[in-house]
Amino acid sequence: MAPTVAHFLDGLRRALGIRWRAGVVGQPLPICPPGDGSPICSPGTRPCGRRLTVARIILGLGGVLFTSVGAYYLLFPAEGAEAVGIQEISAGGLADVRAVYGGLDAAVGVFLLLSLIQGRIWLGLRVQTFAFAGLLVGRSIGFVMDSPEESLQVVLLGVEAFCLALSVAGSKRLAER
Repeated sequence: MAPTVAHFLDGLRRALGIRWRAGVVGQPLPICPPGDGSPICSPGTRPCGRRLTVARIILGLGGVLFTSVGAYYLLFPAEGAEAVGIQEISAGGLADVRAVYGGLDAAVGVFLLLSLIQGRIWLGLRVQTFAFAGLLVGRSIGFVMDSPEESLQVVLLGVEAFCLALSVAGSKRLAER
């Protein structure tokens, strides 16, 4: 089983253009953007100055946002569900809201913050970009198919579009270095 998973992950890594850097035994191997000639993710280096700072801020904001939303839905799933227009929710529905809106968002947020702390900025921004893109695509499909009338849905669509644009800008800024 393990070799199959390893082969799958290696194929996925190659398809995404991610390359591994040689590391020291006992230390994690940093993942760096394709074509990057310098160790931006390696511990002990001082890469790219201001561009990296902007990327770190964008990643940190995304991490805090996802973690905060996740924590809110983990602690207050009924109130959170009502806030987004879900009414008359059963105990099973509350568990689902807690898991998907709470647990998943919190996990993504913690991953983004750990990426920031560990200096894996490029990886964190890539995950953040895909997360916001998924939210934006899902909400856009909802607008087309369901025509929600709640103003909160319009606000959330705008926030997700803005955060996606920030994530893309952070990735581009990091790549420009």
